[in-house]
Amino acid sequence: MRGLMSIIFGLKRNDNEHVDEAQLMALSMATSRYAADGTSVRGGSRIGMGFQPYHTHQRSHLEHGPMVDDSGNIVTLDGRLDNHVELSSELGLDNYVSDSTLILAAFERWGEQCFSRLIGDWAISLWSRHEDSLYLARDHAGTRSLYYEQSDKGLLWSTFLETFHADGFSRQLDEGYMARYLACQPLCGRTPYSGVFLVPAAHYLKFRDRQSSSMAHWQWMAKEEIHYNNDKEYENHFFDLFRQSVKRRIGSGAPILAELSGGMDSSSIVCMADHIRRSDDPNDTDLLDTISYYDDREPEIDELPFVHAVETLRGKAGVHMEASYVERTFDSVPPSDGCYLLPGADSSWPLRERRLIEAIGTDKHKVILSGTGGDEVMGGVPNPLPELGDYMITGRIPTLLAKSTLWCLPKRLPLLLMIADVFAYLAQLYRPQKLNTELLPPWMNAGSLTTDGTMLSHETPFLPPSRIENGRTWWIIQETLPHLYPSYRRRWEYRYPFLDRDVDDFLFRIPREQLLRPRHKRSLQRRSLSSLLPAEVLNRSRKAYAVRGISLALQDVSEKLTEILDHSVAVQKKIVKRETYISQFRDCANGIGQGNVVGLMRLLLFESWIRNSSVKCV
Repeated sequence: MRGLMSIIFGLKRNDNEHVDEAQLMALSMATSRYAADGTSVRGGSRIGMGFQPYHTHQRSHLEHGPMVDDSGNIVTLDGRLDNHVELSSELGLDNYVSDSTLILAAFERWGEQCFSRLIGDWAISLWSRHEDSLYLARDHAGTRSLYYEQSDKGLLWSTFLETFHADGFSRQLDEGYMARYLACQPLCGRTPYSGVFLVPAAHYLKFRDRQSSSMAHWQWMAKEEIHYNNDKEYENHFFDLFRQSVKRRIGSGAPILAELSGGMDSSSIVCMADHIRRSDDPNDTDLLDTISYYDDREPEIDELPFVHAVETLRGKAGVHMEASYVERTFDSVPPSDGCYLLPGADSSWPLRERRLIEAIGTDKHKVILSGTGGDEVMGGVPNPLPELGDYMITGRIPTLLAKSTLWCLPKRLPLLLMIADVFAYLAQLYRPQKLNTELLPPWMNAGSLTTDGTMLSHETPFLPPSRIENGRTWWIIQETLPHLYPSYRRRWEYRYPFLDRDVDDFLFRIPREQLLRPRHKRSLQRRSLSSLLPAEVLNRSRKAYAVRGISLALQDVSEKLTEILDHSVAVQKKIVKRETYISQFRDCANGIGQGNVVGLMRLLLFESWIRNSSVKCV
């Protein structure tokens, strides 16, 4: 379900034609169903902006539409600034001014360098009158979407894709997006709609006349390193930063719902939130509400005991909602159930949305806390090669041998084989990034991807392997954020405590062995938060994932597979090899070869979506 905070949108003309407020109000109608707190617009020149607030925190009530300063600069903000106190002090402003006011003052003081100073969850559009330029920017983690379309006439932008359909016309399919989506490859800012792109996370785009440029305002491959004297110092620093991150996201405002899966990440968030509130008031009973999903059809997966352990510790039960892959139909969403602008939803999706709304209350919650990103940044994947590669690159051979020996024991590998794996890993790591066709689903036509030069993104600098791995992992996280999922009936604001900039700056700079140790995944997280988490969660092994439900869902669709592929856009455009797909599909439906199951499902979901979408296939 796509996340929502305030909606910002606008138009920029390349000629001398003015953008009037009637044009902006017409655009606003596309998102009016989500604009519970009204709409305000500002036009009259060749730049026009619109703002539809969605109040979810105390300071959001200070925002009153497109903000203009004395220099004629204009800004709209979707999000919040967590370092507003520090910025106010540095800029000599009252702490009670709006975040938009702070952004304009920061831009006046530091120019485009201001974006690197803004800590929080945000998307920004800013018009510089002096430079005659428009800036579109997203925070370091991409917690807010911001789309744009550039044409000969000018520029259209919005945090919602609905704005690009305000004219009611169908749009041409972006085949590059389709190929990447079906191949489970990074989308690199593409959308299903030709010419409509997503501003990259951690970047700002600058548009002047008919030219545009892109610049990073945050580095996902850290160059500086942090070294402390002992484990306790790392543990204390992480505890303080994580506490600050959670506190930033549970402040006064709309009621908050926390996802609680029983895993380390969601449990850490919920238990830290309880710790914060009880530290402020030991008698505080106003703890976060939680929601937990379960699937009784998966015999190998039972998350509820871990959920119950957290609920028992905090003394508050949450909402439990059944969610199973078996419910997937892979049929198109009926028009009466709404229009989904991104693939991924089928006819079962509206029912799931309604059940969620009924379970948690129609209007009570506006914010969802998510543990997304925690597995990646905290060392949840037991891969020792980045750490061992650091020792090899820096010439620390005795340390390399000692640490490799420790990793050989749980993996039951000979030392020489482990060292050989490190060599092979480094050789691959420092090669120019290319699409590895061997990793594509076997039914994909690799030519549909390799001819797209933008697939080769994010060059690899010569940094220690762990820093490079952090950076690559960061861009994988960007593809998984739940606020980018399709939704229609209700949209929540998602907040991600593990994607806090101060937390990530710390985690990306400390030695890798602090995060991950032999037999101890998430070592720092477990050590630092041991006093908050129940023993059942602290000592659990890696979470399992659904397998049986997916196989059953695929079995249910087997009878109509031939019909689906007969009308498949991907097959017709030779992006997917029909017979290979059928062979892999049958194996997976019978419980064989589960590794490609996501790709198999994506084709079915994409085809069900495109049949009822506003995309025109040429």
